[in-house]
Amino acid sequence: MLTPEQMQEFDHIAQPVEAKLESKTELNETIIREVQEEQKSATQQFYAEHDSDNESDFEGFEIEEDDAKDVNFISKPTHLYDLISALQSENFDRFHLAVESASELIRKNLPNLDVLLNELLQTLFRIENKFSKKDFEQLKSEAIRACLFVKPAEAAGIFFERLGYREAS
Repeated sequence: MLTPEQMQEFDHIAQPVEAKLESKTELNETIIREVQEEQKSATQQFYAEHDSDNESDFEGFEIEEDDAKDVNFISKPTHLYDLISALQSENFDRFHLAVESASELIRKNLPNLDVLLNELLQTLFRIENKFSKKDFEQLKSEAIRACLFVKPAEAAGIFFERLGYREAS
């Protein structure tokens, strides 16, 4: 153990060291703050000079109507609402994809088929081969048969009602 005299001597030596450490810590903190401020200033200056939001650098161009149509990606329908809409579409690609995927989509027996069955069959009965698709009649009849397969009672009722309507007119 240290005597009181040794403790005093130790304190006498330790105080200047602690003071030096505190001054070095303060100095380091000051240097860190200055560097951070310089970095912040440099960053702000860089963005001020190279502002990517400056729209005056961009030249305008017009998109022709034909090009705008090509940008839209058309995929086969995944819902019955989409199928009905696509079967009535004037867009060549959308119509073809709908006709080709109709039977497959109907056979999935989607939850809203009960609600949309009448509208779907009416659409299938009414659509015409407006784009001269080779196997149109076959694909159309496959879609109607898919409705009869998935919902036989409901589809048969609509089917025979439609036949009766044709005979009456």
